[in-house]
Amino acid sequence: MRTILFTLFLLVYFNNIAQEKNGINTWSVGTGISNTLVHGDLTSVNNLDKSFFNSGFYIQVDKMITPVLGVEIKGQSLNFKGFSQELSSGYPIEFTNYNNGELYFEGDSFGGELNLIINLSGFGKNPYKITQRKFNFSTYFGIGYHSYNSELYSYSHLNGVGFSYTPTASLDKSSIYFSTGIGVRYYLNKRLDLELRHNFSFNKKDDLDAAITKKQTVESFFTTQLGLVIKLYKKDHQNIIWDDNNNIIKNNIVDVDTDEDGVVDRFDKEENTPKGAKVYADGRAVDSDKDGVIDFYDKCPLVFGENKKGCPIDKKLDSDGDSVPDYIDKEENTPKGAKVDEDGVALDSDKDGIIDLLDKCVLLKGIPENNGCPKDTDKDGIYDINDLCPNLPGNIENKGCPNSMSEKDNIELVKLTKNIYFESGEYFLRDSSKRQLEKVYEIMENNPGLKFIIEGHTDSGGKHDYNMKLSQNRVNEVKSYLILLGIDSNRLRSIGYGFTKPKYTNINSRGRQLNRRVEISVDDNSLKEIINTQTHIVKKEDTLLSIAQKYNITVEQLKLWNALDSNNITIGSKLIIKKQ
Repeated sequence: MRTILFTLFLLVYFNNIAQEKNGINTWSVGTGISNTLVHGDLTSVNNLDKSFFNSGFYIQVDKMITPVLGVEIKGQSLNFKGFSQELSSGYPIEFTNYNNGELYFEGDSFGGELNLIINLSGFGKNPYKITQRKFNFSTYFGIGYHSYNSELYSYSHLNGVGFSYTPTASLDKSSIYFSTGIGVRYYLNKRLDLELRHNFSFNKKDDLDAAITKKQTVESFFTTQLGLVIKLYKKDHQNIIWDDNNNIIKNNIVDVDTDEDGVVDRFDKEENTPKGAKVYADGRAVDSDKDGVIDFYDKCPLVFGENKKGCPIDKKLDSDGDSVPDYIDKEENTPKGAKVDEDGVALDSDKDGIIDLLDKCVLLKGIPENNGCPKDTDKDGIYDINDLCPNLPGNIENKGCPNSMSEKDNIELVKLTKNIYFESGEYFLRDSSKRQLEKVYEIMENNPGLKFIIEGHTDSGGKHDYNMKLSQNRVNEVKSYLILLGIDSNRLRSIGYGFTKPKYTNINSRGRQLNRRVEISVDDNSLKEIINTQTHIVKKEDTLLSIAQKYNITVEQLKLWNALDSNNITIGSKLIIKKQ
């Protein structure tokens, strides 16, 4: 026995190595559900309307040694239930005081099988079949072993109370069984199959249904299983049972048909035949008129042709009217009115994929969504590549940025800053003031091209130097909070004026409180800075040093203006350059 098993192991091992080298996969794993019907002294099916669906599950591993023969190891768990047979229910059951007509049984089984697989579809493979088969049929023969715990119950006991047995009829049982079956697999894809299988098994012992009698000693069970089969494969490999056309095993020689024209490579004189082209017996594509253009591409397959379409040349024929005759025209359907080159291809001067006829910006590389012009996000007529404020409508004079904030934003900014106050002699922000500054932040974000001045004022109480320092601390606190919210520090300038610029009287407490204020306004210098700013589009050969030298500035200035943390720059990105 050990010699047989060792010989089988060596056969499977070396066969697997040979098949993998030939681009063929032979292993698969399956799992699914099953239904089991038992037939013995008691049966799972009768005509008393007491049939059961005895559910179970299984898992199996298959190895094909050849396209026809294979082996399988299967483990399964089954559920048994059954009743007496209507026509033979009067004979007694051993170890009980009942006849089989008064009893039913229930039980579970767990075990495994070793099966021989015979692939019936492997006998009739067609190596010249182009389409993939969808069904594969196999038969199975094997031996199994299972343990089961079948138990008898009496119909007279509504709660199903089981019997007590003598030691010769113990509850836990086991047996060898012999199995045969037939199965069909449906091809889902290269990875998965759907399998339906029906097995017929002979149990070697007479206690599968828990009823031991002298009348019927042969017991059997039928198992129907439905599940998925996972085919283990490498890229570009096919499972052996489905391998009809691309990898054909004949006398241990693998024939590959790379171009799938029905002629294997070792006989194929043309290995890259277009898919669907008719071929001769040696694999060459058919050229009926012998004009060098195969029938698959030939518009005139029965007439010797001189042009690329396989038709005779008509030097006067110009189908698309672009003044380039068809026999040298590389673009057959040029739009009417389009300018073309000597090959009849419509001109695209800026190489943006949009021909000049349809391009509104012929010399600027653009996008289809903007009719061939560059992107203009804010729709202000200034393309993003030249717009310093691409998300904010502006004008040409300000390089795409607005002259100033809108009247609405100006009014709102003044209104918000009136509500930023401090306790006498303090510079810490109140929570109410922070809420106002959060709204100020939104206005600044909506005006990205502008800078702002934060001015601080105090009342007249205290000495001049003290109030100057206090007012500066207050505007610094406001500036820090706006930076914390996300405003770039380069956009903010803070100045403390002490009590040198009062707006209200300092005679009463109300006036003094109003003088302890912060004012935020647009920095007029920022508009001048925008006008004196230009952009540089980074090219492939550019470095920060070469760009700085070109504009007579330093690398540090360039990094500061563009918030760069390193010397790395991206081709096509836009850098801000400020005039000195």
